[in-house]
Amino acid sequence: MANLKIDKLTSLDLQSLLSFIGISCMLVALFAISVSIINHLSQHGWQLFLLTPQILSNYLHSPLAIVYNLAILIAGIGCLLCSICLALLKINAYFQLVAIFSSTTAITLILQGIFPSNYLAINSLLYYCWIICSTLLFLLVFVSYMTQQQVIGIYMLTLSALGFFSGLLLLGQLNFHQFTIPTCQINGQDFCKFSVIMWLHFQISLWWFVMMGLKCRQLAIGHYQRHARSQLYG
Repeated sequence: MANLKIDKLTSLDLQSLLSFIGISCMLVALFAISVSIINHLSQHGWQLFLLTPQILSNYLHSPLAIVYNLAILIAGIGCLLCSICLALLKINAYFQLVAIFSSTTAITLILQGIFPSNYLAINSLLYYCWIICSTLLFLLVFVSYMTQQQVIGIYMLTLSALGFFSGLLLLGQLNFHQFTIPTCQINGQDFCKFSVIMWLHFQISLWWFVMMGLKCRQLAIGHYQRHARSQLYG
């Protein structure tokens, strides 16, 4: 029995560590992405936001493409670690499904860092997969709020709602026959709705995973403390 309790505490400690590393990876990635965006803005101005995030990953158009792609890769790894942490918590079968979709979303991010927009066909396909997986992920979390309020929280609910609706708007503009990302003409006046929504959905996705990592860490620490007390006084 004592060995079982020790194994349980070790597992909870691992979950807490995974969530901490995952959150750290995403915060580092968000900082690196911000550096890449600021650098592009200093050279091309606000026209950046008339283009999709793919432009920052293109080695021919962005001098800090290596920074951006590494940031996407690190962000994906951070998201995957937080997803593994969620799966290890074993809250219930529903959240195991959430963990599967969040892991799939994270893997598409990792692959986007490996295959930037220079590999246009592969990168576009990965964007499609990421948009579909993240939209379904947000829907699952949004629907589960009524019965799992203590797990999700208001911040994750808000981000899930915004992510789901922005994902729906993106899905409505995708060309599933050719699997290409819509482009916008820049003439200094056009407002590119797809590009703005894409940037919004991208940021929502990353911050959603940060919130999920924080929640997983909170749950893991809470479980750890309860099991530690039960081992001490049990």
